[in-house]
Amino acid sequence: MSLSMSLSHSVRQRLSHEQRLSQTLAVRLELINALQGDEYTTDAQCPACHRRMNSVEVLKGFTRDPTDFTTQCTNCKTRFAPKLSMRGGYGKVEVAFYCDVQTLAQLPGHERLTPDEFRKQNAALFHSAIFHNGSLRAAFARINIQYEHTEVVDPMTKVKPFLGRMPDTEIARITGLKLRDIRYERRNDGIRAYRLN
Repeated sequence: MSLSMSLSHSVRQRLSHEQRLSQTLAVRLELINALQGDEYTTDAQCPACHRRMNSVEVLKGFTRDPTDFTTQCTNCKTRFAPKLSMRGGYGKVEVAFYCDVQTLAQLPGHERLTPDEFRKQNAALFHSAIFHNGSLRAAFARINIQYEHTEVVDPMTKVKPFLGRMPDTEIARITGLKLRDIRYERRNDGIRAYRLN
């Protein structure tokens, strides 16, 4: 009896943790979509059992190996290469989807490219960098490379609907805006700081 109660509690904790991850990722992608003008979604259907995986499952299925471009099916454990879809004013585009480690490993050497040049020369890497980091500037900053090109016009206006819905530090990291400016804007609008439920 106590074992089943313990398992039930463990399952509830895991579900609520996965639900929180899913909600956090959804708000993050909503901000990225607002900044970039593209709607990002992962597209991962296992070729063996045909199970469709959500974004959190895809991310959890990646390894930390920068040369392994596969995720693992949560049902049958088959490894396969997922896709990333973007829908914008130009229609729908689908590219290979790299994990965060693979993306960061491939970035050096691309820092001189403007966002448009980068997108044209290596769409999969460009969009994977945006998905994981929100901006090229944020992605390059993680590997200590300064990215000098302008990506988003008037990001503060696009950020306003997200103030209080996610941590100020995460908004600053994604947008490249100064943390103090985001905090000032949030407080000036009378919005309470984000708190994890």
